[in-house]
Amino acid sequence: MGRFLLLLLLCCNALSAQPTWDTTYYVTTKNRLNLGLVLSQRSYQIDLSPKKGEARSFSYDAYAPGAIGFIADYDKISLQVLFKRKAEADPKKGKTQFSNLALAIGGNNILFEGGYRFFKGFYDESSANYINQYTDSTPYYQLPDLTANYIKIKGYYFTNRKHFSYKAVYSCGYRQIKSSSSWVLTANFLNERLAADSSLVPLPLREEYPQSYAIKGVAHFGLGTGIGYTATLVFLKRFFANLTFVPSIHLQQRKYALTNNDETKGYYGTLLIDSRVSLGYSAERFFVLFSGTNDRHWITGKSLSIQPSFISGTFVLGYRFNVENKQVVKKVKKSGLYQRL
Repeated sequence: MGRFLLLLLLCCNALSAQPTWDTTYYVTTKNRLNLGLVLSQRSYQIDLSPKKGEARSFSYDAYAPGAIGFIADYDKISLQVLFKRKAEADPKKGKTQFSNLALAIGGNNILFEGGYRFFKGFYDESSANYINQYTDSTPYYQLPDLTANYIKIKGYYFTNRKHFSYKAVYSCGYRQIKSSSSWVLTANFLNERLAADSSLVPLPLREEYPQSYAIKGVAHFGLGTGIGYTATLVFLKRFFANLTFVPSIHLQQRKYALTNNDETKGYYGTLLIDSRVSLGYSAERFFVLFSGTNDRHWITGKSLSIQPSFISGTFVLGYRFNVENKQVVKKVKKSGLYQRL
């Protein structure tokens, strides 16, 4: 994890100073520390189906209760940390262990985002389709050893940086005061590992998956690029609504792990979709933000289609504090590394 954060920081050294923007469209709050309380609900789902044929599909979900944390945004750096509620076993869904971390560095021209997610313990919400004599009290089919590790570094380039601020509507480091939009160019690195001790295919369905029932895990890493669009509507001066949609083509090296402990490797191309929405209120000091994120991608190969999907809903209640004259802040901003961000 430390190497991941270091790589993100090194990438940001290439950023040059942000160009002048039109202050009739957005204004900075960067002389203040934007600090907010975060309440979050997340859903991590892995849909599996045959690449061809009529075998019944199934879908693993993580039983991950809500989390509480904070968001801190100052000048060029934005950090969000969530502290999960204590994981407890559910009679139907089992137990999921999980953790999340998100970091963003950059401005309104170029922005880098880094994310880390870990989940262990999944249940199949479609168990009623294949468990005999299923009732409302019957436990779902569970894979308590199934783990999902996910690391993503994503770079954004906003073409309309003079009139549009992405950070104004997702970390409130700026205030968008007039409606605007922008094309978005992206480049991303993704490393993901799904692994279980036994087959990913539920035992009652393995006869329907003769070519892929032996798969117990898949790992991949690679690079991608894409183009999308983002737009913010400002109304009643301080209220805003944003919609962002960015599809990407991803080239990856993939490795399948089999139940006999063999492995197969190959190179694949796939599609990633990142969509976001936010609604909020942003005054000079006080801000409120409701945001939703959905990123999904497709892992298709070995006669099996795997579609991981992460959905999060976040509520932020925040305030902007004066810190510009603090000595520690002045020292950090004068450092060589910080000046190159």
